[in-house]
This record gives sequence, C-alpha cells and structure tokens, in this order.
Amino acid sequence: MKYLIVVLLSLMSCKSTKTIEAKPECPKGYECDTEILKNQSIKLKEDSIGKTYMNTIPDDDYHIIKYTYKYSGQPDIADDTYVETFYFQISKDTKNLSLGGKELSNAKVLAQKSCFCRDAGYELIKQGHLDIQKQKESYYLKFNYEPDRNMKVKTIETQVKL
Repeated sequence: MKYLIVVLLSLMSCKSTKTIEAKPECPKGYECDTEILKNQSIKLKEDSIGKTYMNTIPDDDYHIIKYTYKYSGQPDIADDTYVETFYFQISKDTKNLSLGGKELSNAKVLAQKSCFCRDAGYELIKQGHLDIQKQKESYYLKFNYEPDRNMKVKTIETQVKL
C-alpha cells in the first residue's frame, strides 16, 4: 500500500508538458484551411520593383505549413476577393519549436495578402511568437504577431495532419 501511495504522489508531482489545442475556428463569412506541403521549402525572391515574393521548391529536409484565411465573397460583387495566407517552413525533424520576439526572424514565416488593395503582397514576418508541436501524425501550430500593415489575422491556432 505504501508503494502505491509513493507512486501516485510521484505521478501527481510530475510536471506535464504544455499541449497546444487545435481551434480551427473561422469567422462567419470566411473559410479557413490548413494544409501541409510535404518535402518543400521556401525560396524568397525579389521582383523588378524590389517587392518580396516566394516560390516553393522540392526539399527533403523541410515541410511547409500553409494556413489560408479567405473571404467567402458575394457572387454579385466584382473584385471582392480577399485572402490572407501564412507559410511556416519547418524542419522535418521538428518535434517542438517555440520562437518569440526577434527569434522569429530565424525561421521562414511569411504572410501573403491577396486582394484588390494597395498593400497586397508578401511580408517576411520578423517579430511575433510561434509554437509548433508534433504529436503522432499531426502538427499543432499556435502563432501570433502584430502586422506592419492592415491584416485581419493576428492569431492562428490550428492543427494539420501529416
């Protein structure tokens, strides 16, 4: 009996690891989707007017988690398309990743805004907080930042299966 009590007490005193819960909520009128681009990495490029854009290239060392936030739109209104897409490049070996503040600039995290607006385009995100955990065959992602331009998404909490 004493042995059982010692085991129970030691189990109760162990610190549990923090788990990111998936909350794939999306506001009414919007569609949210998360997908994984397996064996791909991000290649940053610059166009002729100095704007950043990206391509994905085959790479056996990385995956890209892609989160899309899309306005459903109204069929009777032209040019009301609005999409924000976030790209997170991670090493295939990543089990737990936590980057905050300026550390985020060490990772390739990009935001893409697609709309008929002046500030459309890509932005390399250099400040914020990113947590990624791999559990079984899924990645759990939690991300927040303060954008340098007018963006609707400031926080992402989602899950994607491998």
